[in-house]
Amino acid sequence: MGRYLILQTVYFAFVSARNLCVVSVACLAKRPQRVRDLSNILFIVLDLFLVILPTVYGTLALFQPYGLYCRDNGNPETFRWWVISVLCLVYGWVYSVLLCIGFTSLPLIVVFWCFYKMQMSEIANEGRLH
Repeated sequence: MGRYLILQTVYFAFVSARNLCVVSVACLAKRPQRVRDLSNILFIVLDLFLVILPTVYGTLALFQPYGLYCRDNGNPETFRWWVISVLCLVYGWVYSVLLCIGFTSLPLIVVFWCFYKMQMSEIANEGRLH
């Protein structure tokens, strides 16, 4: 249970640091929207592994007989940590579902993104002609 909480804490720190880096790089880049779009695609792929794997590990650890025994041992402090772990798991489950939906719809998003870029290029070209 403690290992799972450590994994979640490290992951939350990693997410905060990477988002700060993206904002910093996007502010300095010539094309900030492109940097942001590419980083979001990269983060979806990274998060597929960095969220789903610890969530599966935490689910297995907390709901196996040893984890359930740890919850029911009568110590209120241990039960409190078990509840916090389950709350982190709920976040992981919801986030994993959203990631899977986003990952499976990624081809559709790429098609619309390409169509959007083509439209913006066409508008820019028309603006140069006038």
